[in-house]
Amino acid sequence: MEVTNNPAAAPAPVEPDSALTRLTEDFDTFLTILTTQLQNQDPLSPLDTHEFTNQLVMFAGVEQQVNQSDLLENLIALQNANQTVGAVSYLGNTVETAGDDFMLETDGNTLSYELPATATTAVIQIFDEQNTLVYMENVPTTSGKHSIQWDGKDLSGNPVQPGAYSFTVSAVDGNDATMDIAHYSNGTVTGVAFADGQTVLDIGGRQVPLDQIVSVRAAGSATP
Repeated sequence: MEVTNNPAAAPAPVEPDSALTRLTEDFDTFLTILTTQLQNQDPLSPLDTHEFTNQLVMFAGVEQQVNQSDLLENLIALQNANQTVGAVSYLGNTVETAGDDFMLETDGNTLSYELPATATTAVIQIFDEQNTLVYMENVPTTSGKHSIQWDGKDLSGNPVQPGAYSFTVSAVDGNDATMDIAHYSNGTVTGVAFADGQTVLDIGGRQVPLDQIVSVRAAGSATP
């Protein structure tokens, strides 16, 4: 159970903003032109000071916006780094995640679903990576959240292969209308990484963003 520490997993350092460099170069050019104009202006028709004063104000405003953008990027990078470090506390714990996909664990998986109302029938189906049905059974139909413990065996009672699986619970109400059901799965956090701009938990090889975590339990504790 280790935190991923390769360069690809760590938050990328914020590069110096090239916009500020270009702004500085443009400002230096502007000052050179302005100085040349002042040196060669017609004493009888001097330059209008309002124009270059406005340009100086504009350069100052743009520079301030660029600096604020750099500070914001640094704050975001720092926040992401802190979030990744904080996520280390998940290591070794069991988390419940929203969604219907999961990695098979050695002692089986706890799969949960939530019925918005009492159903007339409800069936859980479990599929492998090739979307082949490996297991199914009737499940409770009362409204609310229910948990099913799958032992990792198929319909014939044989252990299935390790890997990624998905499940779905199908239910109909008293009017034979299909119900909208929320799915959840449980797994043990084995790593923490930073990917695609966000902190993710590694659950048996499946990367799950923190915003998909529903609950956390200490390792070995019973499913609520």
